[in-house]
Amino acid sequence: MNKAVKIICKISEIAMWITTAVMLLLTILTVVAPQQLAELLKSGMDGAYLSINGLECEIIYEQSGLLMQPVALILFIASIISGTLGAMIFRNIYLVFKLSEGNSKHSKGVTPFQPDNVRMIREIGIFAISIPIIQFIASIAIHLVSGIPGTAVLSVGGIFFGIVILALSRIFQYGADLEKDAEGLI
Repeated sequence: MNKAVKIICKISEIAMWITTAVMLLLTILTVVAPQQLAELLKSGMDGAYLSINGLECEIIYEQSGLLMQPVALILFIASIISGTLGAMIFRNIYLVFKLSEGNSKHSKGVTPFQPDNVRMIREIGIFAISIPIIQFIASIAIHLVSGIPGTAVLSVGGIFFGIVILALSRIFQYGADLEKDAEGLI
């Protein structure tokens, strides 16, 4: 089971990094070749809407076919940030499993209660909370810049997940402290 989880995490991490690289390329194209990007997107899209990492917005003016440059920049930059955080979540999950199995040069035995695991689990929680907040802020910025009425919704699921993971990191911290105390007694 651990091997399957590690494989899924590594594949997901790579996919997130690839997606983030594509978003970086789209950001660059938005600045240097906005009309060509609009043509490219129109040929591959059904309508003028684009949805990336939970953010959905209109980025091409329907009448003129031109790219809404500020909106596209906000969307792509928010996607780069949230994609990077998502990749780091999968990376940390992979490393937690690897470290817990003792398969790392930083491992302190075959135990999940290690200081590095505590740090990585805490980071997973922080990253998970950050993603919906970044998307919410980007959604507000997109609506302010575009002038198109819309609703900005804060995804409570990601925040809830992050809080649960932060609480879990406290449990792992307690376990690491107990192991450290037990080693001191021996």
